[in-house]
Amino acid sequence: IYSYIGNMLLAVNPYKTLSMPVPGSKDPAQIYDVKVREYYARLNGDTRQQGVRAHVFVVADNAYRNLGSEQQNQAVVISGESGAGKTKSAREVLRYVVEVA
Repeated sequence: IYSYIGNMLLAVNPYKTLSMPVPGSKDPAQIYDVKVREYYARLNGDTRQQGVRAHVFVVADNAYRNLGSEQQNQAVVISGESGAGKTKSAREVLRYVVEVA
């Protein structure tokens, strides 16, 4: 479960598989599905201003776009308690950047 807090993204492990609606698709998709990744990649920018759901792909997309536009290294800090989903979040950030690059 993701929620924005200022410039941070709060992630909470619900200990169950989640799905979400994807605009342009009839059926909901798993939150890390390729359809969801492609949806966030098509948004091109600050999704909070567009009223888009908070997601780890938003953080990954912002880091990737800032890497190109600012020509500076980017970092994503992932922190939390044991079992909070840090490894999964890090894996999805890396997967997103690799697939959109």
